[in-house]
Amino acid sequence: MRGRLSILCQDVTKFLQKQGQVEASSQALMAVKEWSGDEEYSQEIPKEITGLHLAANFGVNGAHNS
Repeated sequence: MRGRLSILCQDVTKFLQKQGQVEASSQALMAVKEWSGDEEYSQEIPKEITGLHLAANFGVNGAHNS
């Protein structure tokens, strides 16, 4: 079990270090289409989201240590 957790933590850390993946993930989490004609809704989210922000959103502890 501990080995799997370690591998999972490594995978999460690698993911959070890739800015493109972090931005796409945060966009998917935060984008809300208010009405059917709202075509720019996915572009209205903050662009400066970091891996640390995303980790904090999910309550991941220790992400800043990597």
